[in-house]
Amino acid sequence: MLSVNFSLLENLSIDSAGPAHTLAVQSSEPLKSLVANLTASFKLKRDEYVFRRAVLGADGKPASHTFLNAQLSLDDQGITANGNKPPSLFLLPLSAFDTRCQANLKKVVKESFLSKRKNKGSGKKRLFVLTEEEPTLLFYYEKKQPTQHPTGVMALDWMSMQYTGDDKLRLDKQDSFQHKTDEYVLQAESTREAREWARLIRKQALPGALTVVFGVPLTSPGAKRSSVEQIPDVIRRTVDYLDGGAIAVEGIFRVPGGAAEVDELKDEFDQGGLVDLTRIMNPHSIAGLLKLYLRELPSSLLESDLYEEFIKFPKDIGRLDLLVSYLPRANQAVLRFLLAFFERVLQHTKTSQMDNHALATVLWPSLLRPRVESEMSLAANNSLVANVVMTMIEHRRQFRFQGLAAAPSSSTADASAPAAQPAPSMAPPAAPAAASSVPPPRPAAPPPSSTAPTLSTPPVIATPSVPPPRPSAPPPTSAPAPPPTLPTPSSGVALPGSAPTRPAAP
Repeated sequence: MLSVNFSLLENLSIDSAGPAHTLAVQSSEPLKSLVANLTASFKLKRDEYVFRRAVLGADGKPASHTFLNAQLSLDDQGITANGNKPPSLFLLPLSAFDTRCQANLKKVVKESFLSKRKNKGSGKKRLFVLTEEEPTLLFYYEKKQPTQHPTGVMALDWMSMQYTGDDKLRLDKQDSFQHKTDEYVLQAESTREAREWARLIRKQALPGALTVVFGVPLTSPGAKRSSVEQIPDVIRRTVDYLDGGAIAVEGIFRVPGGAAEVDELKDEFDQGGLVDLTRIMNPHSIAGLLKLYLRELPSSLLESDLYEEFIKFPKDIGRLDLLVSYLPRANQAVLRFLLAFFERVLQHTKTSQMDNHALATVLWPSLLRPRVESEMSLAANNSLVANVVMTMIEHRRQFRFQGLAAAPSSSTADASAPAAQPAPSMAPPAAPAAASSVPPPRPAAPPPSSTAPTLSTPPVIATPSVPPPRPSAPPPTSAPAPPPTLPTPSSGVALPGSAPTRPAAP
């Protein structure tokens, strides 16, 4: 049980919070299970409310608030006590968002006109807007006009979604503070438009909030529930397929797969069902699915906030090793798994025509990108990023992956992985056994010179919406000679929800 302070907000301002009520909460249960207790504690009327979490300021006091998903638990969303201080959560009336005119919406993810029908009413065309800032809320407006206030706001985390396949999305409102059931039908103007809305809404509504794996963090509920030894199912199964012989196919990872086939597989994984990859005859579609999964991670596998640090010395193994130690544990586990796989891919260079340079060139957009992307910045730095990836693949045994257990010895993938799915008969024979994936011991290096270059600024990782807890790891040992003078991370691995704690550079 976890003690949590709940307060009621009158409007969007944090200063409108009323007195706090402390409740004992089962941290593994979804927040919606607290509706009855919170209704009684705050004597709520039958208005609709959404859950919010406090964002602390420099003084340690709540400075603002951000979204929570009612379908997920505190554990799923990384809510823990701060020492002996209970976490602070809020209830915010949905009506508080009625003042959000279109001009005030930030980071719009998608907007388009849909026909909306509630219960048995007639359909009316409305402008629907979904934002990155408030991903659990769907705003809709009578017309497109910057100064117009929303006609209504739908809380997606109180709904279940079903894509009916005829360009319609059915949203059923379930257990909420209003204690009533409503049915909404949204009609898109095209199948493509309907599928895109279904993909975005599914991440917040049931059952997708618990199953979606594309476009969500590695620590999201869907990714964690489908992971084996921190490797998401979609990564492990695509690698198993490709290991069955497809890694020797000419142009693997360079030749694009079938776009419709990749989209179909993506939807199947997001729906949480058992996806049969053995039916796929085009290995390039499987390679494309793996690249798409990595490319759609909210922050790249090598963390977008470390982008500038990675590209400063793209061939410096000691520096790259240190930066890898700042990554969250889940990212390190996936990176180690993939680098071992890429090493196996390079054993078939003669038939695949994919050497280290070619592989790094097609993979870097899926592994490392800046948080704010632009054609100019990507074009200016693409060779640097490709060199980072190329160095990691070529020298992957020299990376220590601080905080992770030693990699199991295996001829191909981890021994604990499910049996590999064979590629179709058109693929070449299976890859020969690779060398053990256990990194060799590294000799201690002499202390670096005090005049060696240092990191200009310590890497700072931005706080994602769902920071998972993780155990601390021992500090790394010395780097290979001759390394630059680098700050040593105090815990070996940075929390994905906060900047790593480490001493200032000399």
